[in-house]
Amino acid sequence: MSAHRESCDVVVIGGGLIGCSIAWQLALRGLRVRVVERDTPARSASWAAAGMLSPVGEHGHVDQLRRLADASLDLYADFIDAVQDATGIDPQYRRSGKLHVALTESDLESIRSAFGPDDAQALSADEVRKLEPGVTASAAGGFLVERDHHVDNRLLGRAVWIAAAGAGATFDNGTAVVAIEREGNRVTGVRFATGELVDADFVIVAAGAWSGNIAGISPLPVVPVRGQMCAFESVPPPLNRVVATSSVYVIPRANGRTLVGATLEHAGFRNECTGGGIRMLLDAAIEAVPALANAALAEMWSGLRPGTVDGLPIIGPDPDAAGLIHATGHYRNGILLAPITAEIVSTLVIGQTPRIDIRPYQVERFRDRADAARAPAVTS
Repeated sequence: MSAHRESCDVVVIGGGLIGCSIAWQLALRGLRVRVVERDTPARSASWAAAGMLSPVGEHGHVDQLRRLADASLDLYADFIDAVQDATGIDPQYRRSGKLHVALTESDLESIRSAFGPDDAQALSADEVRKLEPGVTASAAGGFLVERDHHVDNRLLGRAVWIAAAGAGATFDNGTAVVAIEREGNRVTGVRFATGELVDADFVIVAAGAWSGNIAGISPLPVVPVRGQMCAFESVPPPLNRVVATSSVYVIPRANGRTLVGATLEHAGFRNECTGGGIRMLLDAAIEAVPALANAALAEMWSGLRPGTVDGLPIIGPDPDAAGLIHATGHYRNGILLAPITAEIVSTLVIGQTPRIDIRPYQVERFRDRADAARAPAVTS
């Protein structure tokens, strides 16, 4: 008996925020889109993230990533408006900036060297305390980055999933793609673990940390990087904006919680919290914001970021398989880069040229490189 076979225009492998955003944009263009998600949409790395939108604060002024991050942040206000119009869900988008706090004079110099001349406003210790009274009195100073926003990533992920489905994208949840089907140098669809075959003109790989485990194509150099986080119940929250030190970031949420993150660990696919990881976060958070010592600990969780050896995402067409497009490897910036990634991929699918030069992000950069399969550079 032959396997059951269906067809669509585009199969998106992975239903995280990136995959759902791509599916939404393509469905709005009238394409028949099918999203295949191994678990529940927006419940893996997208759910476990902190929701920071940091074109400056996460990676200083590295040109290639900064260019992409700035372009995506410029899209965010319209992206959020479209999400709210489509679903009625408010993802709590905030433009309050991030305060980088130095706990020592050495920290102060390290933070200063991480920014370009126009990226951040230097603050004295007194100015830090005036801006955020909840920060430790022993702070040596700090830097305020205004162009650093944040969003409730859990609300956003759910909303974009709903928006994509409402626009006509279909979702196969709890299902894995075991192979990408191809004829010669062109993809023809995908094969599910159930044996079902789905024909498609385009296949988008947006499977996050699992993107390197799909048969039928050249392996992608994407590896999991675990991040542990925790949250306090602290009403009212002790901060007005995101506060970061060299060891931790602390994020006030509109729902009264205060999030703390995140570790950077190469632990394979072990997606779990550890005593050492959570202790490190708690110690660093309480050092930075002492009032958290008396707040109730509400939740602990972990997620697997999709990392690459050079810290840049993999976005663009595969040179060896026509119809195959990559949208993965976003590492710590998946929430931030969702709008621009969806724009780039949807533009490629309809046969147009993206407005951004995507050559620095294409998979060709890893070809013939001996370090392509090694763990990603951990930068913060």
